[in-house]
Amino acid sequence: MKIFKVIKHTFTLVCIVFAAVSCDEEFTSIESNVVGDDNFNFDTPRDVIDIVAYNANIEAQQINNLPSYLLGYFNDPVYGATSASIVTQVSPETLNPDFGSNPEVTSVILTIPYFSTAIGGDSANPIFRLDSLFVQDNNIVNLQPINLSIHENTFFLRDFDPNSTDDTENYFSRANQDTSNNLALLGSQEINFDDNIGHTFIESQSFEISNAPRAINSEEADSDANTTTILEPAFQIDLAQTAANRTFWQEKLFNSSNTEALSNLGLFETFFRGLYIKAEALNGTGSMVLLNFLDPGANIIINYTNDETVAPNTLSYRLNFTGNRLNTFINNFTSVLPVNADTTNGDPRIYLKGTEGAIGVIELFDDTTLTDCNCGTNSAGAPIVVRATALECFKKTYRKTDDEGNILPQVNGRFELKRLINEAQILIYEDATRVSNAVDANGEDYHTHDRLYIYNLDTNGSISDYDEDPTPDDTPTRIARSFSSSLRTTFVENGERVSRYRLRVTDHLNDILFNDFPNPKLGLVSTNNINIAITAPLGNSTENSTVTEVPFNTVITPRGTVLVGSNTNDANKRMRLEIFSTEPRS
Repeated sequence: MKIFKVIKHTFTLVCIVFAAVSCDEEFTSIESNVVGDDNFNFDTPRDVIDIVAYNANIEAQQINNLPSYLLGYFNDPVYGATSASIVTQVSPETLNPDFGSNPEVTSVILTIPYFSTAIGGDSANPIFRLDSLFVQDNNIVNLQPINLSIHENTFFLRDFDPNSTDDTENYFSRANQDTSNNLALLGSQEINFDDNIGHTFIESQSFEISNAPRAINSEEADSDANTTTILEPAFQIDLAQTAANRTFWQEKLFNSSNTEALSNLGLFETFFRGLYIKAEALNGTGSMVLLNFLDPGANIIINYTNDETVAPNTLSYRLNFTGNRLNTFINNFTSVLPVNADTTNGDPRIYLKGTEGAIGVIELFDDTTLTDCNCGTNSAGAPIVVRATALECFKKTYRKTDDEGNILPQVNGRFELKRLINEAQILIYEDATRVSNAVDANGEDYHTHDRLYIYNLDTNGSISDYDEDPTPDDTPTRIARSFSSSLRTTFVENGERVSRYRLRVTDHLNDILFNDFPNPKLGLVSTNNINIAITAPLGNSTENSTVTEVPFNTVITPRGTVLVGSNTNDANKRMRLEIFSTEPRS
């Protein structure tokens, strides 16, 4: 049951808001519809409203058509280990190629750029930081190699559901903790990619993720012999290191019997079904990184010679990463994920983990249980007390009512308010008993760059505050949309070092009050890229499921966190809704 709790303050609202902003410096401005304080009472209280937050474990999430893809091994200190591998189709950039007389493969260079930022050096010797690198304590000194294998995939990744005329095919995760195989679900069919291996290009090779820039020589750039271009770091490896590998590519591309396959994209995707890039721990350790398949530099370049070329020149043929692509996960979670959620009273802790893990569900206002609601005073100054749900109590507290507590009719399509919401925030504390605040050698703790994102579980879309966030579009990902979703702040409170987030729901609540928008349940996830608001369906959801889709931004986030929930005796850290408002002077 959610009940309004009103805390009286002797300071003005401006002082209250200033104090709140001082504690969390990410909120640098407060939106207000107030036009001058002659007409409004700035001594209104701050409303602290109980909410209900509980856990939802996630299985069978969509793993194809992601915005980017994870590769590697990562051991989260709370949740345990995750391995991420990739299965991808490729397609020729040019159909019906003329390879000349007696073509011969010299190298096959697979390149997929990382997400990186230049942080120093010069154009000849730039220094890069990898933006989506997951290592122990976020510390680059803990970077560990992974065990890498690259195979030919023989399972055909179809694009469309054969039982439908217009539905694209979705693949779902099967992050089985009891196997080392990379699995996926296609409807009810379980796909084991370890059982669908053709030729092996790389077998159990130590591979280290590096922030070193790449030097592209004239052979790869197809330009003058003396040209060298310095590019951002990338996952790069030669798939023709052995005679057997060169023979594979020679037969696949240059054998005259395969000419027809290079004349049509559909035929080629059947003829060569792509790559299976498998990552595992190496000696029990490893690292994980996000790969940018959408970068123009993501491709496979087949370098070759023919009778017409003059040494040391070579020719090249390009395969692009188009078509279907999957991110498979193997989770070896510890037993921290809750089995049963308390959807009535809420859970004491909220567990957030991507790559098929867990999200939180937030209910701001109960709309079923009746309770006594004090929704203001009547024209004689007497209290108006009515029996109402928490949702109706919220509306009657902020909308204009008659002396019996009945909400007045809309004017020009909008309800009139007796109190204007200037700022509404969900306050969320980390659980210090489960999450370490230890600082690494770079002066940052493990969760420094964690972000939280809430979305509408009814529509699976973003809420108004996210959509209207004034943060510029070109803001770096780590601090993007920090007005609607605060950066994580760490400070000392009551002698204890704590970390906290604020999620803005001002516009969301005003939509409910002014326009009678629905009061949806909200999904809460952890993400390393809050700019991605598109959601992915769950393969096992039903029309009665609370959660039917999860944001892509959490599917590709291996790092997890634990938050203080709504059902806890610690009132100071309890997840809650706080509203700052103003009201007209009587």
